[in-house]
Amino acid sequence: MKFNIDEIIKVTKAELLHKSNTDGTFDISTDTRTLQNLDGSCIYLPLRGENYDGHNFIEKAIENGARGYFTEQKYKINKDADFVLYVKNTLTAYLELARYIRQKINPKVIAITGSSGKTTTKEMLASVLMTTFKTHKSKLNHNNEIGFCETMFSMPLDTEMLVVEMGMRNLGEIQLLTGYSLPDAGLITNLGSAHVERLGNLKNIAVAKCEIASNLNPDGIFIGSDSKLLEETLKYPGKKVLTKITNCKNISMEIGNTEFNYDGTAYKITVEGEYNIENALLVIEAAKWAGVSTDNIKKGLLNYRPI
Repeated sequence: MKFNIDEIIKVTKAELLHKSNTDGTFDISTDTRTLQNLDGSCIYLPLRGENYDGHNFIEKAIENGARGYFTEQKYKINKDADFVLYVKNTLTAYLELARYIRQKINPKVIAITGSSGKTTTKEMLASVLMTTFKTHKSKLNHNNEIGFCETMFSMPLDTEMLVVEMGMRNLGEIQLLTGYSLPDAGLITNLGSAHVERLGNLKNIAVAKCEIASNLNPDGIFIGSDSKLLEETLKYPGKKVLTKITNCKNISMEIGNTEFNYDGTAYKITVEGEYNIENALLVIEAAKWAGVSTDNIKKGLLNYRPI
C-alpha cells in the first residue's frame, strides 16, 4: 500500500526536517536490500534491534533509490534525500502506519495466541476462511511487532478476513499488538508453561495471554480452550465460547487422518493428535462466527496441510 506524504505525517506525527520534492505516493521499506526492486517511490524506515541499527544504512538506502527516510536523529540530515521525516520512535511509526492500513482496508481481524498451536491454528483457520472470503494471514510465525507490520503492509486492498498470529515473551506485548490490530475475534489455543521462566507462574502467563481481549471488539467474540484458569483470568464483556475435546464424539485417528463429531456434525482433518482436534474446534467456532457454511468449514479443514 502506498501513502502520500500528508498521510504519513498525519498518521505518524512526523516532523518534516528537509524537503526538496515530496510529490507522489510512496512504499515503506525497512530493508535497503529491497529498494532496488521497487519503482523508485520508496521511503526507508530504519529500525533498531539488539545487535543492529537501521540508521547506519540511511546512506545506503539513498544510494539504492530511496526518495526519503525516517529518522530518530533530529540533527543528522542527509540532504541527498528528497525529504527527511523525524519521529521519536521508528518502530512506533511503523506500527501506526500498519494500524492505518488495517483501518483503511477494514477486514474482519481474528487474532490468535497461545502457548502452543498458534501457527497450526492460524493456518487451519485461514484454509477454512479462504473457502468463503478473500483472506490474508501472518506469514509462518511472524508474530511480533515487526511481523505484524509486515503482515499489514503486504495485505491486498480487497482483503475481507485477516488472521494474525501473536507471540508473547512478557506482559504487555499482546496488549500492544491488539492496540494496533484492533481484532474482532480473539483466540487462545491453550495456556502452558512455555514462558514460565520469564513470567514466574501460570497465572501470569494467563494474564499475558488474556491481553488478547484488551482491545477486542465488544461486538466480536472470544474463543478459547475450556480452562478454569482462563475463565478466571479473562476480562471480556462480549460473547465467549470455550471449547473442549470432551464435547466430541466418535473420535478416530490414524497417521494423516482424524475424524470426529462435534456439535452434531462429522468433521475430518488431515493430521492426527488430540491437540489438533482442539485446534480444529477453535477454528470451527471462529469460522461459524465469521459466517462460513458447515460444508465450507469441512472443505477448508480437509484442504489444510501442515507447514
